[in-house]
Amino acid sequence: MPHFFGLGKGKVSAKEEKRIQRIAENHDAEFVNFQEPNGEFRYWFSCDNKGEPFDSWTANAVLKEVGQVKTITKKRSV
Repeated sequence: MPHFFGLGKGKVSAKEEKRIQRIAENHDAEFVNFQEPNGEFRYWFSCDNKGEPFDSWTANAVLKEVGQVKTITKKRSV
């Protein structure tokens, strides 16, 4: 079972996804950008579950380097 971390909501652009995936891969992790059947977008990271302290080290390193995940917001018509 993988170790999951950094769950968030929102659509991530292809450019941002590529940036984040490159960072995640440098830490032997993966970035997942997923659309739910109801249309909502979610994202998260995963890595091999090697137990503590490895899981926390990986999550902290990835999230620190990624910083804020930039999501695309829909513009509302008035």
